[in-house]
Amino acid sequence: AGIATCGLTSAGAAWCWGGNSNGNLGNGTQWEGSDIPAPVMTSAKFISISIGQISACGVSTARDALCWGNNWYGQLGIGSAGGSGGVADSYSPVAVLGGLKFERIATDGPHVCAMQNDGTVYCWGYGADIGTGAIDGYVSLPVRVDYTGSPWVSLAVGYDETCAITEAGALDCWGQGSSTMPISTGRSIVRIKSKQPFTAYALGGSHACAIGADGFAYCWGQNYHGQVGRPPSDP
Repeated sequence: AGIATCGLTSAGAAWCWGGNSNGNLGNGTQWEGSDIPAPVMTSAKFISISIGQISACGVSTARDALCWGNNWYGQLGIGSAGGSGGVADSYSPVAVLGGLKFERIATDGPHVCAMQNDGTVYCWGYGADIGTGAIDGYVSLPVRVDYTGSPWVSLAVGYDETCAITEAGALDCWGQGSSTMPISTGRSIVRIKSKQPFTAYALGGSHACAIGADGFAYCWGQNYHGQVGRPPSDP
């Protein structure tokens, strides 16, 4: 996301390339970018990886979460946040504290969310984005998203919102991104209203799109650049 990309080899080695912001390439430097894939400085092998605009995270083959890059909002999950006098950045992966095991992970800005094998989701980082109902502040350790509905099977993270989908195709979202949410506050979990289930979805910085069971794409959020598939003058 943003100005950088990461990928995994068939053996699970992490490689990143592009612009380097606060160490989110994981190459041991704060700002040194790379125009070709470069190895992330860790011996860990991964099953899932995600890079945002200022930080990145992965789930190792041991199902541990590791993060690197900026930690201003506690995105590294190490129990401190740069914004409150703690560790500001890490230029190589560090283990997320708490001993939790995950299957997939996603980040795209000031927060991170990860899913366990039973669909339980934990998030950490900026308080308004992590599904706890908090308005602000930092959460520097994983916190379970309070949800008791049908289990989620996948999740996606935008810059200031998160969505997760159930096996039946119901889409739930939360965060402060009011422009991509169906309500103005956006801090509590809400179900996206739809007459049919969704089969796929993705979040951007200020908009979201999903594929319905009918095969059509449905988008919502800001449309200054035609992101929702209509002329930019449309609301």
